Amino acid sequence: MILDVFWLLLGVAVIVFSADRMVLATADLASRWGVSAVIVGAVVIGFGSSAPELVVSVLALDQPNGLDLAVGNAVGSNIANLSLVLAVSVIFYPFTGSGRIIKREGALMAVAVAMASVFLWDEVLTVTEGAILLLALVVAGFIVVRWSKETDVGDFDQDESDLAHRPTWQVLSIALAAMVALVLGARSMVVGAEGIALEIGMSEGVVGLTILALGTSLPELGAVLASARRGRNDLVLGNVIGSNVFNSLAVVGATGVFGAGSLVTDFRPDLLVMVAVSLIAGVLVWSGDRLQRIEGFVLLAAYPVAIWLAI
Repeated sequence: MILDVFWLLLGVAVIVFSADRMVLATADLASRWGVSAVIVGAVVIGFGSSAPELVVSVLALDQPNGLDLAVGNAVGSNIANLSLVLAVSVIFYPFTGSGRIIKREGALMAVAVAMASVFLWDEVLTVTEGAILLLALVVAGFIVVRWSKETDVGDFDQDESDLAHRPTWQVLSIALAAMVALVLGARSMVVGAEGIALEIGMSEGVVGLTILALGTSLPELGAVLASARRGRNDLVLGNVIGSNVFNSLAVVGATGVFGAGSLVTDFRPDLLVMVAVSLIAGVLVWSGDRLQRIEGFVLLAAYPVAIWLAI
């Protein structure tokens, strides 16, 4: 057990550090190449900070009941992104966003979450369903790029990053090194989580929904708090929304393509929580462009419910 906890904590530490460096490096490159803040928030940071979920889920497939670990990680991360990451950010830094952009990306997230939920509801994930989700990811990426060309909300501010004054080749090298470290950290985390599950009799699905999901959501929390502290509200919501789109389409999709099969864990209660939290967040955003502390506490209240249902 002690060794398993060590591997788990080591993996979390490596993932948090490497994901943070990867996000900063890719955002810096995007800024240098003239990519708009919408792309940085939703694609570069949102998709980039979700890379841990993808790596952890794919690597988990070679473990016993690995499909449950992978799916639990994706579902749990989606719940954590809205009811923990976004909630904590709003509680500490209430903000006003750009209504049209947020609403369009929020609608895209709702479609992605609904697709993943429908495919997982029968507790079987097929290769065809996985391929459909991956295809939908390509379409979603194309749509976001088109939106970014219609409305440019400004460049990403990298003044506080230590990468801002480095040459491009160094930043690119840091991004690649961080990706390698991300894979190694994810592998360590999967091994530790699986060992803990076996030791205490916890199912792989519950481990994915709780331990793995929380661990892989830490990069999103760091990126969101950093963006909120700088007053970059579009980056905050773009990060969360982009991350949930990526989890629903890329992570579940890749899991289906590489590890199709039947689920042992009944994820339907947590799928309902995931959809419900998405709807609550959508209503709060659509009802007004402001997100205030009380709304953050409303979102935060859903997280212990999700954990209780998982356990």
